[in-house]
Amino acid sequence: MTFAAWEQATTCTGGPTPGAKALMAGVLEAYGPRGATNLGIYNCRSVAGSSTTSCHGEGRACDVGFPVEGGRAHPAGHDLVRALLPFAGRLGLQALIWDRTIWSARSPGGRPYTGVSPHVDHVHAELTRAGGRDLTRSTVRQALSGTAAPLVPTPRTGSGTQRPRLRLGSRGAEVALVQRFLGVRDDGVFGERTRAAVLRYQRDRGLEADGVVGPRTWARIDAVLAPA
Repeated sequence: MTFAAWEQATTCTGGPTPGAKALMAGVLEAYGPRGATNLGIYNCRSVAGSSTTSCHGEGRACDVGFPVEGGRAHPAGHDLVRALLPFAGRLGLQALIWDRTIWSARSPGGRPYTGVSPHVDHVHAELTRAGGRDLTRSTVRQALSGTAAPLVPTPRTGSGTQRPRLRLGSRGAEVALVQRFLGVRDDGVFGERTRAAVLRYQRDRGLEADGVVGPRTWARIDAVLAPA
């Protein structure tokens, strides 16, 4: 497992990031039947017991609640952490805190967490700024379903390689890759549903919403798909 490098929050930004909302939605979809609840994403506050700005203040931290049974952490919380750990880098996670343990780039195998809250009633998941900006619900679903890495085909890298501009009528493997990334049927044909999904993604990320997968949209997608 590879966690993303730590990025300290610096200021409150006014609301939850798209990636944090996608992470919460995907987790509740998978673990809601086992008692998971949304305890919050955005909260303009400091880390409990300190003056440091919480990542909740930048809208890139999720608190997923679980019932406490006999004073002990719920088994579903353990299962969620085990499901997330192998894909930490791909999801853009910089830290997980659960049941008095913290996992991060500093301690990918976990170490005792000595903060004010023991986190026996909720899993705290922090994203990097890129994860908060670019993580999609489709990627979360694939991670939680146990799909073997890589979650999607690894993008081409190196000098001289360029992504094709994809638009209505485009066909091929690159179209299917984008479709899987956006969570639509991956038939390799760029139709109206794919265009609508691209438009939503572009609007959510502040990109020019033209429904075309060009260099800037590819750059955002490849930043998420790049090997951790």
